Amino acid sequence: MSHLCVTRALKNARHLQRTAPHVVPREEPPSGFGSCVPDELLARLHAPVPLADLNRVPGLADALRQAPVPERRAAAPEPLFRGQVVFVQIAFRASRGTVSVRSKDLATAMAFARLAVRPISAYARQYGPNEVQVASSLLAFSANVPGSKYNDQTLQGWVNTIVSQNAATQCPAPGGACNYAPP
Repeated sequence: MSHLCVTRALKNARHLQRTAPHVVPREEPPSGFGSCVPDELLARLHAPVPLADLNRVPGLADALRQAPVPERRAAAPEPLFRGQVVFVQIAFRASRGTVSVRSKDLATAMAFARLAVRPISAYARQYGPNEVQVASSLLAFSANVPGSKYNDQTLQGWVNTIVSQNAATQCPAPGGACNYAPP
């Protein structure tokens, strides 16, 4: 089983959006960036990639020659994070019905996050300052999912809506500030 770093794939896709919109358009396709450049390839563009792999996507090799993907850094260029992790129970409304994670399962995830947040924060300090807490309450949100698919841009819209609807109750975080900034 191979692993895929989705964060790296997304960073690489964003780079291509800025530098090669003929390869990855500025507006994310409804079926996601993987419909432009395969996800497994997006996740490894920061490292040497065989030319044969790059040539699977028209224009990709030339685009990367003109504007290479920035190298990974061992240290963060700015503070990592400061604020709260907030859990949201999303009801996905699709043509076939509504789907969501059970409250009991979310409560288990929140309990685990409260236990895990301290050692994760301690580990992350080697890369830069950070401060994080887990919110005590669960938020609810309903999302329409026509065609039973959504992409990162749609997800960002939902996050922006959730933040704006709950800013008064969730920010500032205890001992910190809500630092979410829409992309």
